[in-house]
Amino acid sequence: MSHLELARVRLPVLLAAAALLCFVRLGDAPITYASEKRCFEVARHMVETGDWLVPVMDGQPRLQKPPLYYWMVSSTAVARGLLSRAELRLPAALCGIAVVAIVVAWGASLRGPSCGLLAGALLLASVQFATLARRGVAEMPLALGTTLALWSFDRAFFGRSRAAVPLFFAALSIALLAKATAGLLVVAIPVCAALLAARSLGRAMRPGYLILLAITLLASVAWYGVVLVKVPGAYETLRSEMLRPVVGEAHRRPPWFYVPQFFAAGFPLSLLLPFVVWRGLRSRFWADVPRARFVAVAWMALYVVLSLIPGKQRHYLLPLWPLYATSVAESLLALAQETPQRFLPWARRLCGSLGALGVLVAVPAGLHLIVVGTPLWQTVCLALAIATGGCLAIVEARRQRWGTAVAAGVSALVVALLVYHASFQVWRQQFDEAVVEQRPDFDAARWRALFSRWPLLREVYLARDGPARAGDAAGALGQPTPAPDGVSAR
Repeated sequence: MSHLELARVRLPVLLAAAALLCFVRLGDAPITYASEKRCFEVARHMVETGDWLVPVMDGQPRLQKPPLYYWMVSSTAVARGLLSRAELRLPAALCGIAVVAIVVAWGASLRGPSCGLLAGALLLASVQFATLARRGVAEMPLALGTTLALWSFDRAFFGRSRAAVPLFFAALSIALLAKATAGLLVVAIPVCAALLAARSLGRAMRPGYLILLAITLLASVAWYGVVLVKVPGAYETLRSEMLRPVVGEAHRRPPWFYVPQFFAAGFPLSLLLPFVVWRGLRSRFWADVPRARFVAVAWMALYVVLSLIPGKQRHYLLPLWPLYATSVAESLLALAQETPQRFLPWARRLCGSLGALGVLVAVPAGLHLIVVGTPLWQTVCLALAIATGGCLAIVEARRQRWGTAVAAGVSALVVALLVYHASFQVWRQQFDEAVVEQRPDFDAARWRALFSRWPLLREVYLARDGPARAGDAAGALGQPTPAPDGVSAR
């Protein structure tokens, strides 16, 4: 079987894995994050009143964020006839799968189908990407808009594809309507850097491009214009929000804030940074593949700019991961082809470490599934999937079957992330929000006995000081409180 045929077989498997990670029990976790609560309330107001123009929360216009994600959630609710936690998060999950698909296509254009599959798999297995793909906030639509825009620019500028030009401007519009100045910043910095490096700024000033840019900006800011006319005091609110990361006092952190965040949020993808550095130094900063240089410049420039902006939050890093995953995949394959004698021992250690991590994670994952009362067959299947994937990664790495080794290791991590997000995190949040008694499979007496016999479990599942900690374990962690389960969208 050729590499192309093998890639065609593995691509549906990768997308199926992405769908499982993004969709399984998507609506189970309670709405605990303030950002999710705001999106839910604004969307509920839109659905109930039919007024989709001005976002409203607690009776007041909410103009701090553009309306794209509110519109996406409201549209999903109207289509399904219900607004619940699943409808709140479904648009983010769909955007996450779309981002994986774009990264696969981008990587394939750099160094063949294997590069695309590797890039998509690495992105899917990274912690922050998997987390935000299951959270009902605007971060993943922003990542979709910026990734699609930069990939389209790559195709238009380096690939001379005219069809990619309108796609670039459409994607830019998505980014602007998702997070306004953040979307513009993420797209503009790499594009301007590429144009200046190639001394092609004049090429971008052609009348046709300027007209498309003007149309895009007008379409994107039309909502702002209407809001400025209809909502008193809108100008001050919009101005302060757009400038808050630069001049605001909220979330002001030192320039090195993203150093530990980079490795934590991008784990395990971030651990592959030395290979990217190795590839960059060896190739004189990707002089042999200008398109790979553009991808590397894109994520590096964004990281530097985000570090210099005073206002910082961990989720600001999300648009970097699709670019970084593509850069990592290209670097690994280039090193494997050009310096096999030096690279392959490190690759064997890398796959072995990835596999060992999978084997280790299988133990706490299985213990958690036993504690929460998951049916035995499901517990065995999931724990074995994680452990088997890890072991297979180690064995196949020794045989130098790198495609199978990486696929097995990534599969183990994806299943582990699925157990974490679809089960462990759900239980912990339900305990913290004192809504765990609403679960049909919750046995208060059983959990009381578990907490009494194993005090460590109380610390694991009652992660925060909150209503769930107010009483003893016998009270099932407080009286159940109403959760925003859903409202009719009919």
